Amino acid sequence: MDWEKIYQIVKERDRKINSYFENLPPDLEKTFQEILEKLGVEATPERILMLKKRFLHLREESIQLLLAEAGVKEEEIPKIQLEIYEKVRDFWLKEHRKLIDRLYPYLSPFYRELLEGVHRLGILFSQWQPVWATHILHTINEELSLQFGGDEAKILAFLLENGLLDKGHFEEVGDRCYSVLISQGEGKYRVASYREFFQKEVGEAVEILSNLIGKLKETPATPEEQKGEWIGYLSALKEALEEEKVDNLIPRWGEVDRRWMEVKTPIQMGHPLEYYEDKYRKAVALELDIRVKNPHLQSSVQPAIKEMYKTLCPDPRLLEIGFKNIDRTQLYISTPALFYGAEFNGLFSAQVVPNDEVVSQEKGKKIFAFPEKVYQDIKARPKMALPYEIFGVEFMEEFYRDLEDWELFFKLYDITTIGHEFGHILWVDTTTEAQMNRSGMYKNGEEWKATTGGLMAFFHREEPTLIRPLLRDLIKRAVSLIQWMEIDEILPYYIEGLIHLAGLFSTGLLTFNGERLEYHWEYYPQLKEWYREKYLQLGLLYLRKGDSWEFLSQFVTKEGRRFLPLDPKIREFVLHYYRRYQEIGGQLWNG
Repeated sequence: MDWEKIYQIVKERDRKINSYFENLPPDLEKTFQEILEKLGVEATPERILMLKKRFLHLREESIQLLLAEAGVKEEEIPKIQLEIYEKVRDFWLKEHRKLIDRLYPYLSPFYRELLEGVHRLGILFSQWQPVWATHILHTINEELSLQFGGDEAKILAFLLENGLLDKGHFEEVGDRCYSVLISQGEGKYRVASYREFFQKEVGEAVEILSNLIGKLKETPATPEEQKGEWIGYLSALKEALEEEKVDNLIPRWGEVDRRWMEVKTPIQMGHPLEYYEDKYRKAVALELDIRVKNPHLQSSVQPAIKEMYKTLCPDPRLLEIGFKNIDRTQLYISTPALFYGAEFNGLFSAQVVPNDEVVSQEKGKKIFAFPEKVYQDIKARPKMALPYEIFGVEFMEEFYRDLEDWELFFKLYDITTIGHEFGHILWVDTTTEAQMNRSGMYKNGEEWKATTGGLMAFFHREEPTLIRPLLRDLIKRAVSLIQWMEIDEILPYYIEGLIHLAGLFSTGLLTFNGERLEYHWEYYPQLKEWYREKYLQLGLLYLRKGDSWEFLSQFVTKEGRRFLPLDPKIREFVLHYYRRYQEIGGQLWNG
């Protein structure tokens, strides 16, 4: 098969989608007009751009600005978000159908059947997603939040005391769930498997998978297509969906991950793996997708990650686990081709999975990185007023000048994004997350740990010409994450940004003059030392499996439903930025 041609066809589709930022097709223009009319607001270029970001780049935070401008009441927001989700879904399902048809002549009979089956399953997952979100996120989680005043630690204690979390591989409390809570009234709940609660959706998924498995068994395939491994993986996925006994769910889905790790073809499939949306029980999201590997791009961050970790980790057992997992990691520099379900609410720029550490210690992990997709998406989006106001014209001109250099972009992506995914692998074993999540804060520290692992690897093998571009990238990302202050699903990244800002401000590299940021690059050595000190501090907390809040509480505090910086100067800047984001976040740069 011509993998180069297949990859290029997917890239052509992405370029076409990105061209809609300049020339919106009539059907989308009509959809946008209908949404704005229903919200009762005028169709300004800024509001059209908010919808473009939601539809074309799946950025749900852009809708928050739009709904705020429209004066939508807080209790009505989830309903409208789901209505927009359905329109986004319908747009992309048509695009996916076109892509499959375009790829058809270049696919083997085996891969044709596979993509057709995944597409059918994806349509179902995309119909299931609003039902899943309505029950778990907007009903049960809202009830729990009201019952305990939004206190994550109290909610987690309640779930633990009442046996409302899934059991792990060895009868311990698991670090994620493949089940739902059902309210019994008077603040009481029981746990139900997806098979029990989502009977219609799971029944249809099982039927689709059964048909797909049957067709794949009948279709000839080459050894490279790994027919047996694919059938074993899809069969495990079907059995996991069919499982009714809650305490068997994590082991059953662990078997899905085991079988999936054996599939090493250039076409990869994603199944329910991540659990950011549900901040209380960590119910795994309804992900489903197909990724296509780039035949040429290679990462160089892995050796530096290992060298750095060896100098810092004092525990021989964790060092051995980390090295073994890094060496067994399968890296797929690729691009998302087909995606469904929860992924219509946002695609990742990279991913390391499975999260099941028992499986990972047996089989390793897969890292997926999407640098060309990320690069083209950034270049396609128009320049916005807020970054120029906050960062300054000179900073933004340097940022966009850097962006014209693909090789520089990929080097930075390798450090900050692929390095981030390798950073997740370090300092952990099979029980780390469950033990460190007593306050419900594990993910809120883990994302900073991951990114800083990549930064520490860079500091270990420093390239002087990359220092300034890397700092600009770090500053811009840390500040931009403030936009996600009130989006629960991606709260860990917002908190990660606050910790980066703590380092940048406390070392003097960043200051805020009341209107925009000022930069003092000469404090880079102090920043490096700050990262080393805090990274090692967090690493030692991982060694003793202390609660993640021990680390986070030196940087942030919770006020109502918001996390805010402890440092008054950083807090002033964060609140200023968020206020300006709400005021002008949708405005285009006219300079």
